[in-house]
Amino acid sequence: MQKYHSIPNVGVTLRGGLVKIVVDNINYDRCEKAIIEALIDLDLYAIKIHFEQNIVVFKNPQNEDLILKAINKLYELGFPLVDTDEGLMDLALRTKKNIDSSETKVS
Repeated sequence: MQKYHSIPNVGVTLRGGLVKIVVDNINYDRCEKAIIEALIDLDLYAIKIHFEQNIVVFKNPQNEDLILKAINKLYELGFPLVDTDEGLMDLALRTKKNIDSSETKVS
């Protein structure tokens, strides 16, 4: 299932030889292996996942179709692109709330 036919203006950054994609539903338990394997299957490399920011980063393949395949593959796996300003704000608030909650538990 392909949701995106062009690279959205929100949620995807192409800079410094890297592609940064903001996705939802990332957690430590199930995500890393599935995301890395899926992106390697697309011949993408230098993959990093920033769990605390819900960001998947990989080396820019200089190929828009391949970037779209990665975005759509993440969507298929249950990690939808956060592609609106409102969605980014909501994600930031949820992330901050989770961080504040975990800091409270540690104290």
